[in-house]
Amino acid sequence: MTTTAAEPALLTVKEAAELLHCTPLHVYRLIERDELPAIRLGTGPKASIRIDPEALGETLAELTRIQRDRKSRAMQMRIKADDE
Repeated sequence: MTTTAAEPALLTVKEAAELLHCTPLHVYRLIERDELPAIRLGTGPKASIRIDPEALGETLAELTRIQRDRKSRAMQMRIKADDE
């Protein structure tokens, strides 16, 4: 992957949150649940966290697939309930 000034090698939590259209807290929770790989720079509570843009894209694709599956199952349940 070639990086330019417009495309940073690693994203901050805030940048990742903006791309996911969520809060930084939600990104931290994704990281905590091992749903989003992250890199810690330093040690202790003040360590910086960075995210690989490719990993973010993969996580976004997976979250989109999960959401689509949930909607599909909910629709199937509604159709089944209407048939009964």
